[in-house]
Amino acid sequence: GGIWLAAATLTPLLAGAMVSVVLGRFLGPDELGQQSYIAFVQALLSALLVGSLFSLWVRQISEARAVGDMAMVEVLSRQANVGGLVGGGISVVVLLTIGLRSDDIVSWVACAIWALANAAALNYGARTVAAFGWAAVSRHNIIWQSVAPVLAVLAVLAGCGVAGVFVAYAFSATCLVLVIR
Repeated sequence: GGIWLAAATLTPLLAGAMVSVVLGRFLGPDELGQQSYIAFVQALLSALLVGSLFSLWVRQISEARAVGDMAMVEVLSRQANVGGLVGGGISVVVLLTIGLRSDDIVSWVACAIWALANAAALNYGARTVAAFGWAAVSRHNIIWQSVAPVLAVLAVLAGCGVAGVFVAYAFSATCLVLVIR
């Protein structure tokens, strides 16, 4: 599973670099700064409120599954559902609160959708990894994390600006949730 995990971790980093180059080239420094700020807020919330629990969910559910305690698997799965919903919900509230005070509400709303979809993907992903291993989730992560930046670049080239970038990421994350689920 380590190779799948490494590939799924490196893919968004490389894709992010590609998107940054295109954004910097076609949008200019002001809009690149705006996109970077919104993405940073979302990434911080995701890391603190959901991502930090991902490994815990995988480990605990895997251990319960390994000893055949399916009742505990169900309890932990429900806890993961609640944790993902709460973390994603808090992220949405924070992002929308900031967005409603900005000049670019559409970008913040799309980013909030992206954050909620990421929380759901991590939630379902943790349970899927615990049941079937890293490959079951990582290959889907790699695909959709590769599609997202391509769509983001196409959105920028089509003149959709920063909002187009976040719509592309929200769309890809939502597709990832549906595939994992």
